[in-house]
Amino acid sequence: MNEVRKQRIEELDYVKGLAIFLVIMGHATDNLATPLWRLVIYSFHMPLFFMVSGMVTKPADVKERGTFGAFLIKNFKALLVPYIIFAAVYSCFSYQNFGIMLYGTFETLTSAHSLTSLWYLPVFFLSRVWVELLFRALQPVKRYKEVWIAVAAVAFFAVGLALPHPHPTSGTGFIGYPLGLDISFVTTGYMLAGCLLVPAVKRLREAKLSLLTLGLFLSLGLLAFGILVKGDSMVLDSMAFKGHNTLPTMFLNAFSGSVAIIILSIIMYRSPAWHSPIFNKNILLFIGQNTIGIYLLHKNFMQEVVMGSFSRWGWTEPQVLVAFVSALITLVVACIGVKIINRYIPQLIGRFPQ
Repeated sequence: MNEVRKQRIEELDYVKGLAIFLVIMGHATDNLATPLWRLVIYSFHMPLFFMVSGMVTKPADVKERGTFGAFLIKNFKALLVPYIIFAAVYSCFSYQNFGIMLYGTFETLTSAHSLTSLWYLPVFFLSRVWVELLFRALQPVKRYKEVWIAVAAVAFFAVGLALPHPHPTSGTGFIGYPLGLDISFVTTGYMLAGCLLVPAVKRLREAKLSLLTLGLFLSLGLLAFGILVKGDSMVLDSMAFKGHNTLPTMFLNAFSGSVAIIILSIIMYRSPAWHSPIFNKNILLFIGQNTIGIYLLHKNFMQEVVMGSFSRWGWTEPQVLVAFVSALITLVVACIGVKIINRYIPQLIGRFPQ
């Protein structure tokens, strides 16, 4: 166990911590609201989550995780059990709504009057399954495994993006594919890309601060370029309905924004300020290691309590400073909630005794 902990890349917990903060901040507005700062966040924050998940999933670990059946049970408990519980809790409960939300898409969660952001959990479950199946299939391969993973990533992207997914406002009545099947192909592509980026991340951990700073500005510059290219035609690139931006800028923004957050996390991890009593390293690690619990708890509190209070004071939703402050408050409350749940009923957020 100690050896496993030593091999853990703690900077990735910082990445997940920053990513969940961006998710919370993005939920300071209505689902389809499009202030510029939100368009920027949505252009990369969910691809970042899936890339980081891929970075901590290794082909060499497959045999150590036991049978595929055990893998399915473990991930069902970790992702689908919390999905079912919270989708039911947040919905206007009826047997009809319960049946609808089991379909597991943004569209059906909307129809069931439940928490639409829960779409992420079924998609993440399927993505883990596809990655697991691929890694098990590649287990006998001794050479060029990375090439096969790259080919698979391209294939997943191609299939996922080829499947039609009308925007929720299109009026077509489309309810998505079961458990977000088409979206899971796209997110699996990002997970596999993350797996391939692990060697680069390890090199960045050893890089000089000057090089990291240059990389941060370059990646932010590329993100800004992607935003400027889209200009007024840029739309909300929500992974919940697979985005509707053109592919070159979609991928440019997804990868440049993700790289920027990864580099920023490495810089933060090195900084003495983040290891001081004021900014306790363990707090940041806690956030990064409890992102699913925070994800499950934050949205309604953010929109109804925090933003509701700010609105009564005349602070309107689209203001980036209001969203930032609201996200900080919500993050603190969500962390307290996760701490309590972890102690008394961890099964609520998918943590079952081994």
